[in-house]
Amino acid sequence: MKTDSLFYRLFSAAPSILFELIGQPDRPHYRFQSVELKQTGFRIDGILSPPDSQRHQPTYFIEVQFQKDNYLYHRAFAELFLYLQQYPHLHDWQAILIYPRPSLEPPPSLLYAPLLNSPNVKRIYLSQLPPTDSIPITLLQLIYKPIGQAPHLAQKILTQLDQAPSSLSPSLVLELLETTLVYKLPHLSREEIQAMLGIATSFRETRVYRDAFAEGIDQGLKQGLEQGLEKGLEQGLEQGLEKGLEKGLEQGLEQGLEQGLEQGLEQGLEQGLEQGYLQLILRLLNRRIGVLSEELQQKVKNLSGTQLEALGDALLDLNSPDDLEQWLRSAPSSHRPII
Repeated sequence: MKTDSLFYRLFSAAPSILFELIGQPDRPHYRFQSVELKQTGFRIDGILSPPDSQRHQPTYFIEVQFQKDNYLYHRAFAELFLYLQQYPHLHDWQAILIYPRPSLEPPPSLLYAPLLNSPNVKRIYLSQLPPTDSIPITLLQLIYKPIGQAPHLAQKILTQLDQAPSSLSPSLVLELLETTLVYKLPHLSREEIQAMLGIATSFRETRVYRDAFAEGIDQGLKQGLEQGLEKGLEQGLEQGLEKGLEKGLEQGLEQGLEQGLEQGLEQGLEQGLEQGYLQLILRLLNRRIGVLSEELQQKVKNLSGTQLEALGDALLDLNSPDDLEQWLRSAPSSHRPII
């Protein structure tokens, strides 16, 4: 993966990083995309577009340049204005040019001076960013800083994650952090990187996962207790009446209720735990690869408990619905579905 591709991946996963970088408030619901310009062979890798309900907001064109290119502005502005010609409904635009340092910027050109000096174009030099405790900005610094500084910056991010709130969710920060380090340290496996940082070797063992899983367990326990009590009382009454015919109505009802409550609670707790885990996996999949189709949701619901555990371990390797489809096709044989 090239450095600019890693930047685009971060902006795609968390558009708020770009808005913090350029000093603007977060704009929720913006979508990141790459666009192939019709009949030109040009492709713009980074576009942040407003939702349809906010078309008056600007569209952001992002160019990340980590190599010297004297003709960068010729290409970038040509692509930008071709896009505006093909999509004339745009209300406003901003071009964000990101360099690791000023020396990689193309030489001055009178051709583009009016554009470069306009408020529509902003140039960012990562080496000139002031010291910050911002997790999103530190993630960007981690990409371009020397490899020797990577462990220190990664530990700084983990410390910030525990000490202060961030605009990014903890699970997303961990995901982006590991992805960046895998790119920066290709000679190390993901497990070795996790060990270096003190991160649990399995996503299911991380604090973030445990917190989310605990939420699912709480919901499952509540539902399981309600169902268990209801079924337990019903089963207890039936068993109590049957035994009461032999030993007396009073003794039979007492024993039946006791046994029914015990069995019902046990079954209800088990079912509640399994259903809570299933709902957790579905929420994590929706957050990771987008809202699942009804067909994909049903396939996940048909997985056994063992298969769901395997899917939980594979979450970090899934980047799209197609990846999930492929995983489901190669999933180990099922014994029984959760529901």
